[in-house]
Formats: sequence, C-alpha cells, structure tokens
Amino acid sequence: MKLQLPCTILGVCLSAGAGAAADQEEIVSLCRDGHLQARAAIRQLSCDMEVRIPATRMPNPYTGKMESQPAEVQHFSWWADQDVARCTASFGGITEDFLWRDNTLKTIETVNQRGIANIGIPVGRLDGPDAIGYSATTAWGYALFFRPEQIREMMSPQKVVSASEEVQGNKRLYKISINYDNHYLEDVFFDPGRNYVVSKSVTHNDLQDLASQHIHEVSRFTEPKPGIYFPASVKHTSIYKGKTEANETVVFLNVRVNETIDSGKLQLRFPAGTQVTDTRRGKAYTVGDDEQPIGPETPVGKPGDLAGERFYPTAMQPAKPWATIALWTTAGFVVLALLLIIRRRRAVRDAP
Repeated sequence: MKLQLPCTILGVCLSAGAGAAADQEEIVSLCRDGHLQARAAIRQLSCDMEVRIPATRMPNPYTGKMESQPAEVQHFSWWADQDVARCTASFGGITEDFLWRDNTLKTIETVNQRGIANIGIPVGRLDGPDAIGYSATTAWGYALFFRPEQIREMMSPQKVVSASEEVQGNKRLYKISINYDNHYLEDVFFDPGRNYVVSKSVTHNDLQDLASQHIHEVSRFTEPKPGIYFPASVKHTSIYKGKTEANETVVFLNVRVNETIDSGKLQLRFPAGTQVTDTRRGKAYTVGDDEQPIGPETPVGKPGDLAGERFYPTAMQPAKPWATIALWTTAGFVVLALLLIIRRRRAVRDAP
C-alpha cells in the first residue's frame, strides 16, 4: 500500500498534465482555425482609415531635443478583392499609393512639402515577392488580422508558451502567449464570440523589460455583414518602462465587405516622368506615357528573387514553408506601431 499512494498521485498528476496540454492544444487549434476562417470569409474589403494622433512631445531624431508635435490625422483608403489590393495614403505633405497585383508591389510616392527639391515629382517602386508585405500599410494589419501563413507559423508548438481562457469585462477571451525565437513576446487575445477575430495584442519587444510594451486593442467592432466582424476602431498605446509614450487610434470608416469593387480602384499607373526603382531587375529609370523606360537605366543593386512565395494580401494562402516569415513575424505589429512615428519624424526633418 505504501508504494501505491505515490504511484496513484503520480498517475493523477500525469493525467492532469496531459489534460492541461490537451486543453492548450485545443485552444490553439480553435483560435488558429477560427481566425483563418474569419479572414477567408472576407473576400472583398473596402474601407477608409483615419489614424488619429494626439498632440505630444517627442525627441527630434537629429538633434535629440524634445519638440512639440501638433495633433495629426493621417488618411488611408483600402480596396481588396481576393489577391489584388490597393491602398492610398496621405500624411504630413506626402501621398502614397500601393498596388498588389500579379506578384508585384507597385508604389508611387509624391512629396508636396515646400522646400523639397523633388516636390511634386512622383517616385515609383516595383518590388517582387521577396519584398512584398514589408513596405506598405495594409488594412489587415491595422485591423489585427494576421496573414494566413503568419498565424500558422506563430501558432506552432515551438512558439506557443501558453494558452488559456480569460474573462475581461463581460467577454470570454482566449489568450495565447507566443515567444518569437526569444526576440520578443506577444500575448494575443481571440474573441470566440466574434469568430475568433483578435480583440487585443500586447507585445514586449525587450524580454528584459516587460514593463515596456505595445498594446493594440479594439475599442469596438462593426458587423458589416451578418456573422462577419471587423474593428470600428483600434487604439494603440506605447509604454516605455512603465510610462505611456504615445497613443494613436485607428478609426475604420465606410467598411464594406463582400461587395463588388470598381475595377478602376484596383488599377495604378506610373505617370509619365515617374522615377522608378525596379528592385526585381535591379534597375532605376524614368518612364514615359506607356510606363516603359525612357533614357538610360541605372543599376541599383542585385536583382530581386522572383522565385519567392506568392504573397496574398487578402485571400487564403496554402500551408507551405515561407522563407521570410521570421522577418514578417518580427516586424509584424512592431513595424505598424512604429510606422506612424517614423513618418512623423520624416515630416519634422522635411519641414521648411
């Protein structure tokens, strides 16, 4: 009998441990598959976005001095139909236009600030699959929807630290803690009552300083079609060593889901005279009326990898290895969170 008690206790402990592991695996599976289905249900998406940045003080990146920054509203518009998407942006005297089509990211940027040498001259880029997804804002990122291949990777057993159920306010959420190769930690909260869309994420960029974090939280949702949920607003808070450093709110307007999109909204042409950098070919040139190079072409580096995995900005993506997923996963929300600050610093630099 003396030997049976420890064995009984051990058996109970092992059973409880196995049950906990099974519960965690079940939660991860529910959140991953539910989130993939929630995103796949949105075949067409169009919306306007306002990034509302309150007045604040921040260091000038060139002088180090603290400077007052006025309140600002940045404007974006988004149209997507399956694997074609376009985004226009306007902020700080700069306009940008992005188009994802045929495995290419096409970009036009125009600066309209006084005192800039190339004022009003459009600058273009053509990027292949090795760069697509890293250099443009997407409504999906602002709305806390993960790319399909991204969520599959981040939900792997090697990265999931824990998965549990939590109640926040009157909502039952699933919290999944993820360790990105010891680079940073992220807690992602999925809402099972809204088809497992993400309602909140908390990112710790410094594993030695968990008091510093980026928080993205949906303030409220909209239901543009029955059973399809999309954020109406998302608040981003940056906390450094326990002190709030920045706040921004992204407001989604005129959200339309699974409605026909004007084909003209999914087109983008380089105007004659656009100075284009084509990273696919490793060349820079100026284009004419037909978007073809006129004049000499200048080498600008090694041609890009055109054999990379196809990037789908909207539609489902097959479960295949993604060579550069580590880059996107590490950049992910951090890039989106810092994008606004970087643009504001450019505005400070370029101001007359």
